[in-house]
Amino acid sequence: YEVTVDAATTVDTAPAPEAQAEVDSAAADTTAADDSSVAATTVDAPAPAAQSEVDVAVTTADVVAVVETTAAAAATGASGSSGDIADSNIPTVTAVGTPSTNGCNPSNLAVCATLAKSDYQSASEAAASVGSDFNQACLDLNNHSRKFYGNPNPYLVWNEDLANWAVVSAAYANTLQVYDAHSYSGGSYPWGQNLYVGEATCAEAYYGWVTSEALGGGSTENGHFLNQAGWVSSDGSAYTQIGCGAYGNTIVCNYGLSDVSGALASMPTDYVSALALALEGIVYA
Repeated sequence: YEVTVDAATTVDTAPAPEAQAEVDSAAADTTAADDSSVAATTVDAPAPAAQSEVDVAVTTADVVAVVETTAAAAATGASGSSGDIADSNIPTVTAVGTPSTNGCNPSNLAVCATLAKSDYQSASEAAASVGSDFNQACLDLNNHSRKFYGNPNPYLVWNEDLANWAVVSAAYANTLQVYDAHSYSGGSYPWGQNLYVGEATCAEAYYGWVTSEALGGGSTENGHFLNQAGWVSSDGSAYTQIGCGAYGNTIVCNYGLSDVSGALASMPTDYVSALALALEGIVYA
């Protein structure tokens, strides 16, 4: 899902660096409290790649308890036929052939670097390969990565719930304008997360997330590439599901393992209420 922000709430800031490399440190995200106080907590870095967090200091005054709201009110300007982030627009897997192994994998990143020289070298190249539909473009570009870099696992399928929570995480990072302000991912959540502050489509984020990090070869700062190309670890584990969302100038893709239903059913709140809080720079622990 793609959510736009009106002029009153747009934050003007310089885009994050292309590669969006993460650093190893602890995260102190702001959490919603049961009363008018806000308690700092540590949110685990997204699994499994090198997507460690940095300390994010956020001061929020007069925070109130979670209140019920509507998707339309929380997501002003959201795209979709119904006008809110609950709109259903399920993309389908494009028939692009069967993924096959070509030697590129987390244990042989030098091969990935060689392949990257022939991958999309700009946002315009990536955009030209897909249509204008946000969800379908994200799914197609991620599955392009899986095929191009030789992940032999089945293609990713779209998960609407992961997409809803991607909008929430995008809104949170967009509010803070912090390039690695991940939320609702990693740790106890069975999905990883790619985040890009400064870009609002998967095509715009492609070079920074994929090509640039793959070109780095043996660099440890390649978590976005490994997520999008479909690997979780060197033992061959793989993501099977994806859901992406954007808010303002920020895009997020969530990558789920085979069973995310239990975790989604036990989220700390519904995603609409979480979105309203995210726009205030607040996340649940």
